Amino acid sequence: MAIKDQPAEDRTDLAEDRTILAVERTLSGWIRTGLATAAVAIGMQAVFGPFQPTWVPKAVATVFLLAAQMMLLFAWWANRTSRRRLSVHAARA
Repeated sequence: MAIKDQPAEDRTDLAEDRTILAVERTLSGWIRTGLATAAVAIGMQAVFGPFQPTWVPKAVATVFLLAAQMMLLFAWWANRTSRRRLSVHAARA
């Protein structure tokens, strides 16, 4: 390997590192949002405890929990897809 090729290879390695860090930040953002949504669902009991009819806050909490699960599953899937693309050093056209 020639010396003049070294800086370009270093820049490529650094760009790959930045991409991996961006994928990790995105994953942590999705997880944070999913956990906050689950916390809202749990907080429904405290806010709407004596609410009548009782099925309304339960239905809203269920919707929030399902949304949280979908967010966490999407975060896992997107992270797995991004990591797989990075680990093989292949670009998708």
